[in-house]
Amino acid sequence: MNSANPKRRVVKDRYQLLQKLGEYIRLNLFIPDSRIGWFRNACQMAERAIQQENPAVVFTSAPPFTTHLIGLRIRKRFGLPWIADFRDPWLENLHYNTVPRFPIVKKINRLMERKVLQSADRLTCVGQHLKDLLASKITFPPESKCYVITNGYDRNDRQTNCGDSNRFHLSYFGTIYPRRFPITLLGAVKELLDNNLEFSKDFKFRVVGHISPEVQRQILKTMPENNVSLESYVSHQALLPILYESQILLLTVDEVPMREHIITGKLFDYLPTGNPILGVGPVAGDASRIIQETNTGVMFHDEDAAGIKQFVFNKYHEWKNKTLNTGVREFPDFERENLTKRLADLFNDLLGMF
Repeated sequence: MNSANPKRRVVKDRYQLLQKLGEYIRLNLFIPDSRIGWFRNACQMAERAIQQENPAVVFTSAPPFTTHLIGLRIRKRFGLPWIADFRDPWLENLHYNTVPRFPIVKKINRLMERKVLQSADRLTCVGQHLKDLLASKITFPPESKCYVITNGYDRNDRQTNCGDSNRFHLSYFGTIYPRRFPITLLGAVKELLDNNLEFSKDFKFRVVGHISPEVQRQILKTMPENNVSLESYVSHQALLPILYESQILLLTVDEVPMREHIITGKLFDYLPTGNPILGVGPVAGDASRIIQETNTGVMFHDEDAAGIKQFVFNKYHEWKNKTLNTGVREFPDFERENLTKRLADLFNDLLGMF
């Protein structure tokens, strides 16, 4: 058994080395990204579609940022009004900076980004921090060019409240990576479990989705097994009724550079449930702003163990008194139908200028 372990480590190390080498090649030889090989054919297909369908406006969304280069080519070729949508930053994109990039690669990407930002008639993005970043890179007043259109939720997905279960759940839905999980949270909950017998009988930390083995070990090391529920991935439709059970909904933001830009998609599914959101991440970030403006919970700094502990304990008492869930709520600004209307209005306003 022991003799096999070094062999497994060697295989794992080789795999990680090859993976890193692959990333190094991909991020330094394919500019702006690995989809650039699609560029020529995509431009040809787009030109044929334009000639056949005669569209009034062009809309491109990225990443991958090759998409915006296609939009730039179409803008030059046909003169159609063009809106470039940014779901993430370009130069500062975390997935494009996992390994060192050559200075010439950074320079070419910077030039591409500048050309797209200057040439697009409108820019849309998912949050205020990203809007500010994009606006800082264009040379004329950004007020008439940059717009925030967030992600959202489908109004028809809202459920009737499913009531209380017999356990007080702190629930996380989705994938947990090592860099995403706040270890401070575990310590805060452990203190409550160790010092309050009634709480320890009622509490259960629930994860529905994929969880890294490293984090799973950490959770089971910190909490007794009867206080933990680790469930495999379920479809979005199957998840919806579970979301509306009375519980605390956990939202975490990766500890990575420029994390203030990150707004996880699950936040918008959380909003209408009437359940309190426990956020752990940048308190001045876009996700925190949405939680605060909607009065749906609190975002705590990663190291604020005392604040997290008090929040969980206060919500536990609300759960005991059956006042934890406030009932299904409506947030029209974050309903997909209304967000789509805002985008359509942007199209119409732009067309009125051509």
